[in-house]
Order: sequence, then C-alpha cells, then structure tokens
Amino acid sequence: MLDGDTRRIALAHAILLALPGVPVMRYGDEIGMGDDLSLPERYAVRTPMQWSAAANAGFSRAARDDLPVKPVASGRFRYQRINVETALRHPRSLLHRVRNMVLARTEYTEPGSLPFTLLTLKPDAVLGLLYRSESREVLMLANCSQQAVEVLLPPLAEGYWSPILEDKLYQDGLHGGKDARLALSEYGYRWFSRSLS
Repeated sequence: MLDGDTRRIALAHAILLALPGVPVMRYGDEIGMGDDLSLPERYAVRTPMQWSAAANAGFSRAARDDLPVKPVASGRFRYQRINVETALRHPRSLLHRVRNMVLARTEYTEPGSLPFTLLTLKPDAVLGLLYRSESREVLMLANCSQQAVEVLLPPLAEGYWSPILEDKLYQDGLHGGKDARLALSEYGYRWFSRSLS
C-alpha cells in the first residue's frame, strides 16, 4: 500500500479514523504489510500475517511447502523485515502509531457518531474536519502534500485546543480565534479537542 511509505500509510490511517462511521482495516495494514502480486486472484492479498522474522513469519510451524499460501519472503515487504515483533520494539513504528490513533478514536467518539463540518483551508492539500458534540469540539487535520505546510485555519472558537494526536512533536499549539496558524509536516496529521463546558 502506498509503495510502502510509512508516512503516507500513517496518514491514510489518520484520515480513515477521522472520517465518520466504522473504520475497517485488513489484517497487516497496521504494520504496513504488503501483498504478493505474483499470486493469482484473491490469494495475492491473503498471505499469512507476518508475526515475526521466524520461519513462515511466525504464522505456522508447518513445513513451508505444506502452507497453502506462503508469507511474502522477498522484496521490501518480506516478513523478515516487516512483522509485528519488530514493530513492537520500535516506539515510532507504524503499529504503535496506528494503535495510538485507534486509542484516540476510542476516547474521542465524535467521528463515529456525528456529522462533520468540512473546513476550507489553505493550502488545499490539507483536509480539515470539525466535529461538535454537546461537551466538546474535535478538530482533525491531515496534510496530503509531500511538503511541510503552515495551515491558515478559519475562525475557531476562542480558547486552548488540547492536542490529542500528532504525527510528530510540534512546537506550536492551537489557540482559537481569528487567523490561527498551525504547522503540519509532510504527510502530517494533528487532532485537537476543546471542551465546551
């Protein structure tokens, strides 16, 4: 997916989880697992989950020749390189980033249950969604550009917006009002909330 570019894959997950409704992921998406396009039909996307760098990706102790579909064993998506065990050891891995997104989405339920306001932003490569419940507002931004940008936000409610989720540590914060600006890295995302009570 997305040529294995972890930043773009993380951005895709951030957008998926920012949209309304129930997000659906396929196993392996959370680690950036690739498909085996040399296999026919649906088997290309049904390779075993890559649990570790052990034989058969840690999926089975059977002899490799006995597996109905073999794990991806060569190329950039090979199981020796991309697997859950390796991802768990690296705090900034795609797996940890997606886990943090899911935890944030679990706590901030507005995207799953409420309509959103689509914000008009400059530059237009930035997607902005604003959700409002009775108790808080949730702002979700995603930079679909390969360049870092400064986003000019439309007038937002006054007050401090607490960061929920970010693709990296940013130096600026968000204070509502007129002419608020925020930095976003290339393929970056930031989520904020503001209490209404």
